[in-house]
Amino acid sequence: PPYTSVIQNMKSHIHMSSENGRNEFSQSKNFSSSLKTPTKPRYRLTKLGEQMARLPIDPKIARILLAAKKHDCMAEILVIASALSIQDPRERPLEARDAAAKAHERFTDKQSDFLAYLNIWDSFQRERDKGLSNKQLVQWCRQYFLSHLRMREWRELHHQLAQTAIEMDFSHQGSGFQTTSRSQATFIVNFPL
Repeated sequence: PPYTSVIQNMKSHIHMSSENGRNEFSQSKNFSSSLKTPTKPRYRLTKLGEQMARLPIDPKIARILLAAKKHDCMAEILVIASALSIQDPRERPLEARDAAAKAHERFTDKQSDFLAYLNIWDSFQRERDKGLSNKQLVQWCRQYFLSHLRMREWRELHHQLAQTAIEMDFSHQGSGFQTTSRSQATFIVNFPL
């Protein structure tokens, strides 16, 4: 068999000693040193890869986020990236498919499907800023066929990504949406450079 020489080599490095009725195995220095990993790693992450690894999202979406810094549309991409990382908050129940489609029309954007996420986000934030109670927000979400739980998950992930972006010096607190950034965000999502 092809493995015979390997097994014999291992046996020559392992010595069996019997002490108090127990078998103990001790490895020779040659065998244990041959198992050590090299001190210098073969593969290293690039600076870009290290930045992407810090983000708690899919690497493809993380790459989009990193491109947003370069094109000054971080606020918009934070919203889109966090939306792409969760289940779509739009609900489409079979029994009310037409009503859901009509309600979702409010959020559509002719320029890009990704901008619909910004429209949903803006609308939800406006409702929250009105000081609505949680029950009223749930009712608002039902009215527009949005999952309140997924909206909350989206907000939490967005907050986490925004904090990480600030820590990584990609963004500063309070940076808001800009009209020109919306078209840049669409481009970045489609072609992260």
